[in-house]
Amino acid sequence: MPARIKFQGRKRFFPELIPELLLSTGFFCYNESRYTYLRKLVNHLNLLEFYQTYPENYILCGSGGTGKTTSLLLLERELTGAMLNNKTVIPLYFKMNVWNRKRIRGNFLLDELCAFFNEAVRTDVVCKMLRESSEYLFLFLLDGVNELVDYCLENGMTVYECLENEIRELSSFSNVNIIMTSRREFSFYDPSIQEKFKKIEFEKLEKTQIDAYLKLSPTQWVAPEIHLKEELENPMFLKLFREIYERAPEEAMRLKSRNELLQKYFELDVLADSMEAHRDNIREIRRFLIHEILPKIALEVEKALLWINVDSEENKLRTLEYQSLLEQVLSETIIPQNMTKALIYQILPKLGIVDEQLEFSHETIREYLALCSFLETKNRKEVIDLVIKNLKYYPKFDKAAQFSRRCRHLDFAEFIYGEIGAELYCFLAEEDEVKKEAFEFYYELAGLHEDLSENQKCVEIGWIAVEEMQKIKLTPLEQGTCYNFLYYCCNKEKKRDAYPLLEAAIKELENVPQYQKKQEEYKLTYGKIISNMGSYYYQRKEYEEALKWHKKALEFRKISLPDRVMDSYRTIMSDYFCMKQYEKGYETYREAVKKTQPDALFLVRAIGCELCLLKEKKEENLEKQILEELPVQIERVVELAVSNRRMNVGVLKDLQKKLEELEAWTELQELVKEYRTKIEEYL
Repeated sequence: MPARIKFQGRKRFFPELIPELLLSTGFFCYNESRYTYLRKLVNHLNLLEFYQTYPENYILCGSGGTGKTTSLLLLERELTGAMLNNKTVIPLYFKMNVWNRKRIRGNFLLDELCAFFNEAVRTDVVCKMLRESSEYLFLFLLDGVNELVDYCLENGMTVYECLENEIRELSSFSNVNIIMTSRREFSFYDPSIQEKFKKIEFEKLEKTQIDAYLKLSPTQWVAPEIHLKEELENPMFLKLFREIYERAPEEAMRLKSRNELLQKYFELDVLADSMEAHRDNIREIRRFLIHEILPKIALEVEKALLWINVDSEENKLRTLEYQSLLEQVLSETIIPQNMTKALIYQILPKLGIVDEQLEFSHETIREYLALCSFLETKNRKEVIDLVIKNLKYYPKFDKAAQFSRRCRHLDFAEFIYGEIGAELYCFLAEEDEVKKEAFEFYYELAGLHEDLSENQKCVEIGWIAVEEMQKIKLTPLEQGTCYNFLYYCCNKEKKRDAYPLLEAAIKELENVPQYQKKQEEYKLTYGKIISNMGSYYYQRKEYEEALKWHKKALEFRKISLPDRVMDSYRTIMSDYFCMKQYEKGYETYREAVKKTQPDALFLVRAIGCELCLLKEKKEENLEKQILEELPVQIERVVELAVSNRRMNVGVLKDLQKKLEELEAWTELQELVKEYRTKIEEYL
């Protein structure tokens, strides 16, 4: 058995990212969810020490540049040949995005292992080796699972389903651990696989860490613009900033965005200082490659990646070839007289930015360079169309799979938004046909930030979408639907009142033709709008007005949308609870369970009303009835909360608090003790 196996290895564009910070206490944290340890148990450990102490399966999450790849490479380097639980550790590093260029027929991790051996080895033989090699611990390091594009294969399965099958088999072996990285939370189709992984989310760097790395004392530090402060909390951008700061401190302090940061980094060409000069004009050639050639290559790769999600059968990434693409780009570019193609071919690989497999040193670098080319290209509409199709939410498809697809190119969309702001329509062309593209870009981008609970960006982009929508023609039903959705996006801060969006939505629906009012889409939209009217007043603690709208929504749903009445019962119960009308809240519960199946959140709110009634010591019969119902309700809440694809942690924590209070009733003490223990185990 080889002591070290590494796949898809290559030189990196940046030096290792701040290893002293990666190894410091508190660089990573633990989200309070089902798949994590409590931070208080391990806050004295760094990542390497942590894995050595708790060798299990993990998902490392963090934005681009937080050190996920560096962490895996650190584990690979330090653990190769190390002893752990009397086993020799063999790390197996996989760069996941390389499979976007390959034809996947079923297995790919195991096929890659088979290909490592210089003979025809079947996958069952490799599995047997992994399973029976009791003296080894095989550590699979899967770098960038979010970069793996999910699409349907010839065998009818999706890429992620194939990956799940392999992970399911590998994780069943006692001598195999798997650590994956992802820019955002990665969702498996099968919840049982999710349960085998614990999530580690990288924290932002703290000011003390930033100051220490920049070698600045508090008295020396002059804070950059607020936008760049956020970037400096990211290790990669912090490292780039220091490179700039050491050469041009005044210019560094004027930087306001990551776009400007990367632009200045390439302008200074700081990497040229460490590169051996092959010719006197080496810096000029490097600048030409970085500013003229690499952006065009990056945009072609980005477009090919965008295209896979649009049409997986026509995988344009597979047809891209380094040599031919470079020749195409050079043929479309004016080459300075003092440069030759031969010299360009010689120097380009030495930059370490892109290799001959068209793999860039970092996704962020590819996205930034692609942006540079996008800003100069004439065919911007084609790129925007592809971005919109990738951001778009399709109601008929699996939500978890959609989330992965929609987030895949969010960073590129963010680069575009960061550069052009609200001016996409003017940037594309002043033609009527691009007005809708401009609206859809902001609409879908705001929607994705809403899904990610990134409220500040959601509100900012949502209001831009509102302005763009007013420039285009939509049907009354489309207008009403869009206004209602943008209300969700824009109603997340108090700086600007979003209520006019609901009023506009209602007004638009009044103009919907009668035949459309019988359609499901109209019923769903109208029900949501009048319910949102109630939510608007509820947020402002005007509970009587909120109750009026919520009751109106309930009556409409009883007739037109009987499968949605639970949403209305839930909001009505909350209204009564806030009005301290607990008996009416309890009556709402009794009515609801006769009409529909209650969900976990509704039951927790019902328990809240019942708890208040018990405290008020209402009549004996009511108290007896509540005490008889509570055990069934508590059991059902836990059952529903843990059976979802993603455990409803909020519901469990809410129930946990209520159980603490219910312990005061002798009849419930044993039950409370049992379920408090269960919830603690789940959390």
